[in-house]
Amino acid sequence: MSPPFQVLFFIGMVLGMSILGEVIYGLSLSLAIDPSALDKIDWQDPKISLSRALFGQIFMFLLAFMLFLKWSGERFSSIVDIKKMALKPLLYTLAALSICFLALPFIEYLNAPLRAILPAHVLESEMATNALQEKIVYTDNPIQFGVSLIVMGLLPAICEELVFRGFLIKKMVQSGMKENAALVLSALIFSLSHGQPLKVLAIFVLGLTLGHVYLKFKNLKYAILLHFSFNSIQILIGFLVASGVI
Repeated sequence: MSPPFQVLFFIGMVLGMSILGEVIYGLSLSLAIDPSALDKIDWQDPKISLSRALFGQIFMFLLAFMLFLKWSGERFSSIVDIKKMALKPLLYTLAALSICFLALPFIEYLNAPLRAILPAHVLESEMATNALQEKIVYTDNPIQFGVSLIVMGLLPAICEELVFRGFLIKKMVQSGMKENAALVLSALIFSLSHGQPLKVLAIFVLGLTLGHVYLKFKNLKYAILLHFSFNSIQILIGFLVASGVI
């Protein structure tokens, strides 16, 4: 298969596996919960949300990627660049992380004009998403904190970097696209996939930063580290605030 067809084929697999993940998650709930209580499930409950996100990450990204390797016959090492880490690139990655934390809150304000043109139901959906994320992150429960680190910190860092940087950028470049164009397009797809229009610009810039770090060192480990650190520091801050430490 040509690289452009591989990208389209993989996107189709991701969509298909996401649907399968939802179906299997629903079946799992029906087996684990009494039928009389199934209709009363609070989908805003952090435990439900985290378990659903776990299924989503595993099916949508990880299993889809593994199935692609199986069906395409390609080796993992031929698609994803993973090497040993070195000190200077590591320091560069940490500097990029610091810049993201300083810059992204201000960039998010640039999305404010979208409030005037977005439909009401879209705004309500994003407000509900933000409220749910706050309920998950701002907790003094150490178990929920640990699960959040895995489901919202580690898994997205690994799975999303495999897909958006390791796979997409590599295949776009192999198809003849220039690296800068592949960087921008992968960041755009990354930002749109999150479905948060009032944060789309900040997520796009984060995607550019992750892609830049990946392309600069040709090593996915730095992008994974940056992504994990960015997510996990926010989760840690939420836990410390909810616990009264800060």
